[in-house]
Amino acid sequence: MGYANFFKRLGAFIIDSLIISVPLFLVLSAAEGAASGGGRGARNIVYLLYLLIGWLYYAVQESSEKQATIGKRLLSMKVTDFNGNRLTFGNATGRFFGKLVSGMIYGIGFLMAAFTKQRQALHDKMAHTYVVTAETDTSFFINESSLRTIRDGIEDKLSRLSELKEKGILSPREFEEAKTKLLARV
Repeated sequence: MGYANFFKRLGAFIIDSLIISVPLFLVLSAAEGAASGGGRGARNIVYLLYLLIGWLYYAVQESSEKQATIGKRLLSMKVTDFNGNRLTFGNATGRFFGKLVSGMIYGIGFLMAAFTKQRQALHDKMAHTYVVTAETDTSFFINESSLRTIRDGIEDKLSRLSELKEKGILSPREFEEAKTKLLARV
């Protein structure tokens, strides 16, 4: 389908990491100098700052209209939920913190994206998300329950149209036109 492959995802990760890390490296270097005087407090604050900025960088962008970080946009990818929709900020937050788990197990959680059918890393499975190519029509993510609801609605409307035709309210031509319009919307 249109799932982004592991190497494109890795490329986006590298780009995003550079965007976040280079400015923070300068701050971290200054904090290291301050911390060398005997305190670890400044260094710990910078690490927390790195986590906070990373979280906001990913969660805000992946829940935005673009559905992607700068790295993903440069490589024509976006993140969707299981139904192909834009992530909520809460879902994007869960996905970000799921990345910590993916990394804690020696990066195996990230490597899963190379081997799973839908190219999902562990954090994608945890957050119920997909990373897809930006050109992908995400309508194929529609779930079985939604399909059942749509099918039932169509069957109900076709049944009503048939009743109207049987009662003579609709001519055979009007029935066919209404049926064609109904099915064209699907």
